[in-house]
Amino acid sequence: MFGQKKKVKEPAKPEVRACMLNPQIQQVGDKTIMRVNCIDCYANASLGNPACMEGLSKTLGKTQDGVTEIVLLKSYNKIFQEKDINLLKEVEEVAKNLDIKKFCEACSEAVSQLRGDPVYVYYKLKEKECRKCQSFSKPLIEQLGKTTLVSQIITSKGVGYKDIFVPHLIPDIVCSFVDQKNPETKPEASYEVDNVQISIHPITGRPDMLYFARFPELSLKKEDVEIIKNVIKELAGQKKNIDLSPEKVRGDFRRHISAILDSKAKGSEKLALEKIILRHTIGYGVIEPLLLDERVQDVYVDSGSPQVHIVHQDFGECITNIYITNEEIEKLSTRLRALSKRPLDASSPVLHTELEDLGVRVCGICEPSTYKGTGFAFRKRKPVPWTLAELVDAKMLNSEAAGFLSYLAENQNSILITGPRSSGKTSLLTALIMEMPRSSRIILIEDTPEIPVEALRSLGFKIEHLKTEAFAKGFEISTEDALRTSLRLGDSILVIGEVRGKEAKALFEAMRVGASGNVVLGTIHGSNPYDTFDRVVNDLGVPKTSFKAVDFIVTAGLVKRGDGIPRYRRLLGVSEVTKKWTDEPKFRELVTYNPHGDKWKTGLRKSEKLNHMASMKSLKMGDVIRGIKAKTAVKADLARFGRKEKKYLGPEYTVNSNSMFSKLASETKNRRNIPNTIRLWLKS
Repeated sequence: MFGQKKKVKEPAKPEVRACMLNPQIQQVGDKTIMRVNCIDCYANASLGNPACMEGLSKTLGKTQDGVTEIVLLKSYNKIFQEKDINLLKEVEEVAKNLDIKKFCEACSEAVSQLRGDPVYVYYKLKEKECRKCQSFSKPLIEQLGKTTLVSQIITSKGVGYKDIFVPHLIPDIVCSFVDQKNPETKPEASYEVDNVQISIHPITGRPDMLYFARFPELSLKKEDVEIIKNVIKELAGQKKNIDLSPEKVRGDFRRHISAILDSKAKGSEKLALEKIILRHTIGYGVIEPLLLDERVQDVYVDSGSPQVHIVHQDFGECITNIYITNEEIEKLSTRLRALSKRPLDASSPVLHTELEDLGVRVCGICEPSTYKGTGFAFRKRKPVPWTLAELVDAKMLNSEAAGFLSYLAENQNSILITGPRSSGKTSLLTALIMEMPRSSRIILIEDTPEIPVEALRSLGFKIEHLKTEAFAKGFEISTEDALRTSLRLGDSILVIGEVRGKEAKALFEAMRVGASGNVVLGTIHGSNPYDTFDRVVNDLGVPKTSFKAVDFIVTAGLVKRGDGIPRYRRLLGVSEVTKKWTDEPKFRELVTYNPHGDKWKTGLRKSEKLNHMASMKSLKMGDVIRGIKAKTAVKADLARFGRKEKKYLGPEYTVNSNSMFSKLASETKNRRNIPNTIRLWLKS
């Protein structure tokens, strides 16, 4: 508007109609954000517009919330920072202390425009020099001239409101808030996920860490925002041509977005815009990069709280700079209802489903099961099987324990893996499945899919995967019925994802009678062998004598080092369930973990089960120990080679080395030479 020093003889009176605001004010971290819906407003949704400026100034004058950011929502979102707000507040301070009734009719008409166009009022009063209002207008001119906004414009040539109020432009498909203020501390790790920059920072005065995400969609050029806007518009017109089935909709959306962008952007710019549009249309919004981050294990959106927090594999509990809005929550809820074909509402306030494209398990919960709002917990699973070599590399166990567990899994033992939540029970279970002969048939029972069955099948494993009833009612059979069905499906290895309830009796009966080929694997929540016995017998009602059907209990856990915050997954022990007891169980510790030094101690020679296995194979105990040592050497080599090339830690090398081991073991009694042969193969 104005901005030149030359005299303005008679400034034209602007037509100002103050915006009738109905703002939403939300506390986001240390920010207070005012969101204004300008979709249906006639104005241009800008602080350079007199109507917007007057309406926002009045609103800021009335609110006591200390607004630090203003978001104007229109065809794209305009974000004005605290420095812009302070300029308005200075003018508002002048306006609210002004008695307009003291001015004459002509001057009061000009002064009434103060909040919407203070520069116009400044020049108008200065040019008019009304003698009647001189005693009021001169102090007002002086006060306006001292405000930062007016002084910048009247002292700078060619500068107007639009040059001072320069907003951040964000596509309106981005619904949530992301705090872009740089962290105060230096990052302890930095990497990129799906074109989003991630850094992990310590937080002064807090025990957890900050997971800081820098989204490219929050710093786009105006031209890029316009491109996104036009692509969304064209996509809406092509909906009838898009396959909306859950398994194909994402790929079909990607193809259409790519085709539309061909004429608008090229190269890396096109790829970046494609990812942004996909993320905020058919994707999962601002939390999608978190779900794609291989180092993130859990993502939480708590009901009634906008801030997203996560569990990181290297840094433990972290808060993020992402704050979910109600609009984003509703988009997520709608997407999950469509994928699961199940409700999430007042009549059915709990939803369990799977994001198969990302390998993520989701639990959603809403009112009346919450006091306020809707919350989600996203639990990630690995798309390919864990291997013992990977767990050795991750320091969850050492190669000696890995060799022992491999021997147990291969030789028809009933193993129960116990531990608290997130201790790595399922990871260890999957790794033990990898150690079984591929000639065996496996019956796997799960209520929520966590074990990567298709990846195991692609490696040559024969698996019958039974789906059981979880929390939501559907067409699934109960776990108990699935177990009884599995016993009729032929001689097979039985694997149950988690022992929870009354199906435990059927499971332990299967162990006791050996109806599943005498190989049964399962996981259960517990902290040690005695705690597991107490839960199985006293809570789940399994007879004590049936508990003896378990050969070994493998305990996983989470440990801390000193007073540090991160928790590390560790194998806490492998215990043999002895058979000569009546009322109270007796366990023999074969592998024990020492937190001092982060080491394991193994003592196997006194094992009843290993001695029995040796006897059944017409071997001596020394032969069994040598076989375990040979397996230990192979696992150690895979982990050592894997430190240089990750492929050696993967499932292909595990199954191939196991097959080679079995073949060589059947051809020679001297197992000491087997690791050397496999080592030469790894080097080739």
